[in-house]
Amino acid sequence: VRSAAGDALPGITVLLKQTGAEYVTNAEGRFAFKATDGPVTLVATAPTGEQATRTVDVPAHDYDLEL
Repeated sequence: VRSAAGDALPGITVLLKQTGAEYVTNAEGRFAFKATDGPVTLVATAPTGEQATRTVDVPAHDYDLEL
């Protein structure tokens, strides 16, 4: 997860909407998840409550979210 300026955002909660599983980004703004092939919706939430949503196909070459 990155800011509009391209900076890594640690401590962002990322929800995998289809399963309800939550992940937290590391110091580099990265997170990992397991999902079956097909579309998944990721919802990133900052501690301030700001959110970004992106639907991606698994597998994909990137799962970047901008917050």
